[in-house]
Order: sequence, then C-alpha cells, then structure tokens
Amino acid sequence: MPSLRKPLKIDSFARFYKGYLNVWSVAAAALPIPVTSLHIIPAFRVQRPFLTLYSSLFCFLLLGFAFYCRHTIARGLVPRRDGARALFHFALMVLPGALILLTVGFVLAYHWILQDSLMELMRRGVKGAASVVLDKADYLDIPSSIWLALTYLGMFMCAEAAFIIMALKEYLLDVHALSEAELADSG
Repeated sequence: MPSLRKPLKIDSFARFYKGYLNVWSVAAAALPIPVTSLHIIPAFRVQRPFLTLYSSLFCFLLLGFAFYCRHTIARGLVPRRDGARALFHFALMVLPGALILLTVGFVLAYHWILQDSLMELMRRGVKGAASVVLDKADYLDIPSSIWLALTYLGMFMCAEAAFIIMALKEYLLDVHALSEAELADSG
C-alpha cells in the first residue's frame, strides 16, 4: 500500500542538494579550463596551458580514484565504535572541511607567491604593469614558478576532493537507502 506520508520540504531539498553536489564534482574537475582561459585567476601566460591541463587532469583522476575506492569509503562512512574504523569515520567526516580550509590556504598562498614573483621581476628591472609582465615573462625567468604551479594545482585539487567526498557520501546514502536519521542512529 502506498504511503500517504506527505514528503517533507527537507526531503525535496536533500534530493536537490544531492544532485547539485554530484554535478559539481564533475564541474569542479573541468573548472580550471574556463577559469584559466578567461584569465579569472591571474597567471603567467607561459604557465596557463600546462596549469589548465594538469589541474583538470588531476581533478578527474581524483574523481576516478574516489569512484574506484568507493566501497572502502562507504565502509568508513558508517559510524563504528571500534578503534580504527571510528577513527577512519571521523577522518572522512572532517576531511571535506579540512580540504576546504586547505583550498583557502592554497588560494592565499598562490596569490602571495604570484605577487612576490611579480615584485621580484620588477626588482630585477622588468618594467610594466603586472598584466604586461604576466604576459611577457619567459618561463625560466619566473621566480618561484614551481611553487606557483603547486599552489595552483593544490587549490583546484583540494576543492575537487572536498566536492567528491561530500557527493560520494550522499550517493552512498542513496545506494544503501539510508536516511540521515538512520545514519546518525547507527553511531
């Protein structure tokens, strides 16, 4: 007999959120392409092509790896009271927040290193507005070019990993037909 229970507004929001989050996991992996192409994040022209390629590549690899590990992650999402599993569950619950904080850290570090690199080029006698220096600098002349690349990759990869873990949790709740209340009660 069909249930006469009227769906709660929170249920429809949860369905919308889960779909939205899953789409964003894929969109976040592709995000470096338009962001770099449209010059939304300032970068040296000679670094843009490989930063776009590497950040998208690594984000899609993260997405694929998370899918590959989904069964292990699923076991860790169910709260347990035994030592190692409880620690793994706790780590998975706080990991998205930690990754979001790391993303902010990488964004700030990237801009700090970029500004420092531009200032160093200007100390070396390179003249012009920052936008001109960003377009004209040779790769070998860019101070801290490796650190710029690492922080650029870090900001996208940490954001992608946070989206993946949050989306995977919601996906696994649906697959196992667990409600939020059942998940909370199982701990």
